[in-house]
Amino acid sequence: MLLRTCHLTIRGNVNRYGLRCVYIWGLRRVVRQQLKSIEEELEELRAASAPKAKFSFKRKAAKASAPSTIGTAPTLAPSTTSLKPTSAIAPEGLSISSKSNAYVTTVDLGDVQTTELAISDLDHCVVNLIGSDERSFSTIHVRNVSNSILLLGNVNGSVLLHDLRCCVLVLKCHQFRMHTSSNIDVYLAIPSNPIIEHCSGIRFSSYPPSLRPAESPEAAESKHLSVQDFSHIKPTPSPNWSELPSDQVIREWPVQALSPTSLEQLLPLGQS
Repeated sequence: MLLRTCHLTIRGNVNRYGLRCVYIWGLRRVVRQQLKSIEEELEELRAASAPKAKFSFKRKAAKASAPSTIGTAPTLAPSTTSLKPTSAIAPEGLSISSKSNAYVTTVDLGDVQTTELAISDLDHCVVNLIGSDERSFSTIHVRNVSNSILLLGNVNGSVLLHDLRCCVLVLKCHQFRMHTSSNIDVYLAIPSNPIIEHCSGIRFSSYPPSLRPAESPEAAESKHLSVQDFSHIKPTPSPNWSELPSDQVIREWPVQALSPTSLEQLLPLGQS
């Protein structure tokens, strides 16, 4: 009798334990389903509350106008075309470009107030920025100029030159750098060492006294003959530049329009 009673007691405990396990397992399953449902509702709420992208029209960038071209002329006539600001070489500056057989002065620069100037794509031209109304620039960029004379005057900063052929330059500046150019005569006043690279036939001389304003004193010291050639890193003298012989220094400068023949006579001897 006692054995039967123990058996029934054990069996009852087992049944209660099994029911409890089933209940706990079922409860876990319900809780898991509820959590999944809550997560899905949360994702839907996030998607619904996300800000929608606003529709807007986009402006098309304006096409840059092509630079005007000037045809060749039998003589170097004064340029009558006003020069417009450009961003091709010197951002927010002026540009003298695409000219042949032209004489350009400060009058052609107009009234645009800027400190940067770009000169490019000139052939058989004279650019004369020296005069009573001489303008001051902090930077001048010159590129792709041949058989021309550039009277740049006083530049209160740097002058960067690329791809020049058979030209004469007259300028005062704080920094001078010339690249990939040949057969150039440079009349220069500068407090730092001029730099050339990938150049040949470059000749340097001092700034012409005849082009210096009367009230402007001569610079105490100019390093126009302390040239650094980055293409000749050797202790020996560079073969790419030299001092301009005194008997070939220009004495009379083209301060007004001149004929093509007269221009040829002022260019580096036998180089044009």
